[in-house]
Amino acid sequence: MKYGYLSWRKPLLEKRKERRVNIGDVFQSIATIHILKSLGIADEDIIPLDRFDLPDYTGEKVVLLISGAEIDSDAYAYHTKYYPLPDNIIPVFVGWLPYRTISEEELAYLKQHQPIGCRSDYMVDFLREMGLDAFLTGCTTLTLPKREQTDRQKKVFLVDAPDSLLPYIPEQLLTDAVSLTQLSRINSVSTDLRITEEETAAYHRMAEDRLKMFRDEAALVITSRLHVASPCAAMGIPVVLARNSYDMRFQFIDRFLPLYTPETFSKIDWNPKTEIPENVKQEIIMNCKALIDLAISRENLKKIYSPVHHDFQFQNNPEVVVSNLPIDPKAEFSYAIMGVALESSYWLHYAMQDRFENARMVCAVDTFATGMFRDDIPIITPDEVEEKISTDTLLLVNVARDATKERFGGKYDMALINGSSMRFYPKEG
Repeated sequence: MKYGYLSWRKPLLEKRKERRVNIGDVFQSIATIHILKSLGIADEDIIPLDRFDLPDYTGEKVVLLISGAEIDSDAYAYHTKYYPLPDNIIPVFVGWLPYRTISEEELAYLKQHQPIGCRSDYMVDFLREMGLDAFLTGCTTLTLPKREQTDRQKKVFLVDAPDSLLPYIPEQLLTDAVSLTQLSRINSVSTDLRITEEETAAYHRMAEDRLKMFRDEAALVITSRLHVASPCAAMGIPVVLARNSYDMRFQFIDRFLPLYTPETFSKIDWNPKTEIPENVKQEIIMNCKALIDLAISRENLKKIYSPVHHDFQFQNNPEVVVSNLPIDPKAEFSYAIMGVALESSYWLHYAMQDRFENARMVCAVDTFATGMFRDDIPIITPDEVEEKISTDTLLLVNVARDATKERFGGKYDMALINGSSMRFYPKEG
């Protein structure tokens, strides 16, 4: 039996070879490998499986630990398939966060492979409402081993720290601080709709090097990123986690360290004692073992009984944005969303449907994506807007806000959206 972790050969848009990647995705894979090795699984039995091609996997039987977020923009902009998986993959869900729509077919598949370990309280409740046996595991990165203390660990790292935090950081910490981002851009040379194997390997090495740098050199890490705070806390690195807003993805890490927002920036402890207790790490690892053992036992029982029974079938916060639109919730109107390759566009669409029962989305607008946004909603280019969209249509603008306002301002009612804030500009006349 092989045991798998997720690798990240990222998908590309058909008309665009540049792809933004988040190093934190790979941190979760590194943690999964650590968990498997902690369970005594040999290196040669641990294999990578591409996250974005799982339904097409044809290799040998493998138990796969599935963690991390799944988002609508991958499903629709990049045409990523998620579930069901082929029979040669035995899924084990730990720290899972399906930040997207779950189809009836997927729900049926998940029910065959529950219980589902989730990364947030919100997701536990969401999946339980769908009839799934779900529970909170937190993230796999919480299990990384504690580092050894050395004299080299003297640097302060600012990793995607919000600009609004800078006035609160003591001057002595800023003097020699190293500023980093977890986001990187790959200008792919790929001839298909995935970054190349070499680009994927380089992306993974970048993440490994980044994690080692934190381990070996950090005296303090100041960050807004979950998958910086969590692995650094696990390694015993002092962490200040500060963001402009709170969202449900952080509903496990807040058990172990404060999450500061602008209202509490003035109260930050700049000499934090950050540590994930070893018993917590062991509970997560042993929970993974229990789930793996259960999955393998089910598989063995399936082999025993299948010959007899083979004929049987078994949030950015879009709600806040739309609530601030100066429109009667009962009004009848049409709208279009600018920007498809952002998961926030899909949550915005769902929030619009919930608040405005008589509103209708007529299309999505994107420079690079093509095809259908959802169901029968087409994707058009910005050059087609004035030809195909009536001036009575509301434009909800998630990307290129200034350029869109300059081009279409005055011709349409327009809402420029940035996170949970919104500026509304009515059309002229």
